[in-house]
Amino acid sequence: MARTLGISIKGISPVGEVKDNKRLFKKAPKFVSARRWSDMKVLKISLLLLMAFSLTTTICYAQTAEDYFDKGIDYGVAGKFEKAQQEFTKALETDPFYAPATLGLNLSEDALKGRIKVETAVHLFKGIVYLKKGMYDEAIAECKDALEINPNLAEAHNNLAVSYYYKGKYKLAIKHCDRAIELGYEVHPELLKALEPDPPRYRFGWQVEILYNPSSPNNAKIKSFISLWGGVVGIGILGLVFFSIGFGTFLHQKIKANTITKLFNSLEEE
Repeated sequence: MARTLGISIKGISPVGEVKDNKRLFKKAPKFVSARRWSDMKVLKISLLLLMAFSLTTTICYAQTAEDYFDKGIDYGVAGKFEKAQQEFTKALETDPFYAPATLGLNLSEDALKGRIKVETAVHLFKGIVYLKKGMYDEAIAECKDALEINPNLAEAHNNLAVSYYYKGKYKLAIKHCDRAIELGYEVHPELLKALEPDPPRYRFGWQVEILYNPSSPNNAKIKSFISLWGGVVGIGILGLVFFSIGFGTFLHQKIKANTITKLFNSLEEE
């Protein structure tokens, strides 16, 4: 009976079957380890995706130094200098090189410690708001109100210099810039460079009329007398100079020849 059973299983005895079962049992750990490795790989990928999502969310919702600065300015306008100081500090923690936050922090500390009056600080903060919005007339008015309270306030003179510069009133800008420097204020190098004796005729942000041919827009020109006719006028003046020299030389030779002819004629008559 046992032999018949062995023949029916293609010569594999019950012992052989046990051996085959052992071989299957030995292969099982490899299958299990491969499955564990696959699960770990999925887990790692999931963690990386979660970290990427968290980082993206943090970047999207994180506040910049300018955001904290704007909040500090709003608190300064409201006279809440302690909260303004906190926001300026956060701005500097976000970006240690953000200079406006340093100025706002110093202004808040001066107001809290009584070095300047509360009204003066509020006028300065309002002036900064108007300056950022491009409302230069309003910014100038606030700075002037601050100077009426404290004529030697360097920050007010500096902000007036910036406001007048953007309005194109360079003499007034230079005047207040020099005064701010006299009072020990560290004026920004770009403002000093912009207020050099020969400022450009056009500033970034100004609106000007442009003349151009639609077929060749790269050859556009600003609609002004100098840009349109400056070259022609210059060439015309140069041509007039050369013409005057040539005509003067010709006239001189002509007069000289007539003088010599008259001289010879007078000699022949004698």
